Amino acid sequence: MICAVISACYPEALDLRSDGFHTRPVSFRACPWLPCVLLALLSCASDPGAGLPRARSAASTLHYRVRFEPGLRVARTRICFEGRPPHQLRPIAGPGPDFIGAVRGPAGRPLPRSGGVVRLGQLTPGSCVSFRSRVSGRRRGDAVLSSQVSWLLRSPRSSRATLELELPPGVHAWLPWGGEGARAVLPASALELAGHVVLGDFERRSFEVRGTRVELVVLPGPLSVDAQACARVVSEAVRTVAQVYGRFPTDALHVVVVPVGPKVDEQDDPIPFGLMRRGGGATAMLLVRADASEADLRDNWVAYHELSHLLLPMLDRRDGWLAEGIPTYYQEVARVRAGLQDERAAWARIVAGLQRGAADACAMARPAALGEMLSAKHVHRGSLGLDVGGCSRESLSGAAEDMHQTGHFYRVYWSGMAFALMADVELRSGAEPTSLDALLRQARPEIRACRGFTSGSLLMRRLDRIAGRQLLWRSYARFGTRRDFPDLSRLFERLGVQILADGSVELEDRAPLSHVRRAIMAPRIALSRP
Repeated sequence: MICAVISACYPEALDLRSDGFHTRPVSFRACPWLPCVLLALLSCASDPGAGLPRARSAASTLHYRVRFEPGLRVARTRICFEGRPPHQLRPIAGPGPDFIGAVRGPAGRPLPRSGGVVRLGQLTPGSCVSFRSRVSGRRRGDAVLSSQVSWLLRSPRSSRATLELELPPGVHAWLPWGGEGARAVLPASALELAGHVVLGDFERRSFEVRGTRVELVVLPGPLSVDAQACARVVSEAVRTVAQVYGRFPTDALHVVVVPVGPKVDEQDDPIPFGLMRRGGGATAMLLVRADASEADLRDNWVAYHELSHLLLPMLDRRDGWLAEGIPTYYQEVARVRAGLQDERAAWARIVAGLQRGAADACAMARPAALGEMLSAKHVHRGSLGLDVGGCSRESLSGAAEDMHQTGHFYRVYWSGMAFALMADVELRSGAEPTSLDALLRQARPEIRACRGFTSGSLLMRRLDRIAGRQLLWRSYARFGTRRDFPDLSRLFERLGVQILADGSVELEDRAPLSHVRRAIMAPRIALSRP
């Protein structure tokens, strides 16, 4: 509902970027009645479904036919309209014009385009348009990890759509919505969000973990582990994240393993990068070092972090600190609950991460500080956090919006982790104890039904309604405007987390909130079975 209201005034406000975050800021000038509508929606506390946007009904039908040329570097797309064609086409996400060529109408003439928007004019029902595009993506051997955003355009209004792929001989397709290239109905999210698509020759595994269907694809390339070992690692990650909800957040999960070069030094992660996308279905991409062992992959945090993104709806770009902070929290907490690391090691990792976040926050004003931090094995100033009081920084929301340009990820991720920890402690130690786990678990139906991006404000208000008290939204509002890095020294003392000079920690069970600390790391609920 909220997405529909906003798009009525600002169709560009729901344009999505391939980096996984939202959009441009929206002004209320074009529709002065919009704040009242949003306020009315937020006031529907009696409606358990109020607050998070859902899919809209389809307005027309688009038929996509995509032919890939040998070598998988060029695609030729034809879009035919059943019923009244839209007045324009747009990229699904990202800078479509960079890889999509001229769009030609029924007479073969190029159609006018302004930025990413192609003006169709008044086409008749049954008309078709076509274009040539460059297939972008990561290439390994005879396979390419691409996305539908490089060879599809979408209608600005919700539309029913079908897709059929024409592939060269010997080439296979792996699509998060299934079908393997045969004509199939596209889920709405495939035309709203970037997704991972694999074309070519690759290894594939299908299995089930606690009622969740998992599809694993391993691209060609040197790896010390085989596909079966990768499947075991993914299964462990699924079971671990499932403990938060009691079952995994989605009924289906797709994972793509992309081999990359070996470690250069001991500080290199065995999984140097991961990315969760939801266009057409939940799909995690993991870069895996050629020399990583199964134990290395199992002990690394990246897979657990990426899967933890599915605990939340997709959040606005300025809420990137929340979208990354809660998964950062659960990447540590959930692994202790699953017995994959001990409690003291997890708190030591949390302490180190917070200290790096504080150093990064200061480096936004004094760049040398980050270099000094990275050159040290441990960052310690006698308490949790660094002496960054003299640094002048932008707000946390502003830093989150700009982090892909500035590279200041530490501040954003670990400020968000601090928010999650502080909120969970507060929820667990109140007069009527609950937990962040419990609130997310009760909001799961709405989170699953949410389409497109929503705001952290709406999510926090919804969780507050479940909790029956105002806590998360107020804290969220304060955090977004912070220009300092949160100092959790006092909280850690009360939790019984003692920080030693070498960066390690000791746990004190006589601290006033030590029982909360233990409860955070203890398995909370039994996993449901299919």
